[in-house]
Amino acid sequence: MDRLGAMETFETGSFSAAARRLNIGQPAVSKTIAQLEARLAVRLLLRSTRGLTPTEAGLAFFERAKCAIEEADEADNAARGAASGLTGNLRICATVTFGRLHIVPHLGPFLDQNPDLNIDLMLDDRNVSLVEEGVDSPCGWAPRATPASPPAKSPSAGA
Repeated sequence: MDRLGAMETFETGSFSAAARRLNIGQPAVSKTIAQLEARLAVRLLLRSTRGLTPTEAGLAFFERAKCAIEEADEADNAARGAASGLTGNLRICATVTFGRLHIVPHLGPFLDQNPDLNIDLMLDDRNVSLVEEGVDSPCGWAPRATPASPPAKSPSAGA
């Protein structure tokens, strides 16, 4: 059990209750608190037959440690949130045929994996100004082929 886990003792007011919450033995909780008190060279809890009472130093420690734990939990949640998936708006533009064949069939599963992402799919065969239309990702366009010039006649080698 680490120092942060020792905070359960302050919240529950009992070694036994803290041990139940942490799924460890009561002696482990008691030993951790004793080690913490020895390291800090101050008594954090007054022990009696009726239970545990935090000392003034214990209350000060608990309040500061509680803030540190909450900050660490928020950091964990922020990291998990950042890794949980894509968020925001995404505007995709594609030709009608390409969109129907290659994008639409995959949208459902993709959005299931990224529920915080909003997709605006624009299917259009006309030439679209990507900047004016606010398109983030154009799909399925290739430069239109222009008729090739007839090859230049080469002078005949034998002439």
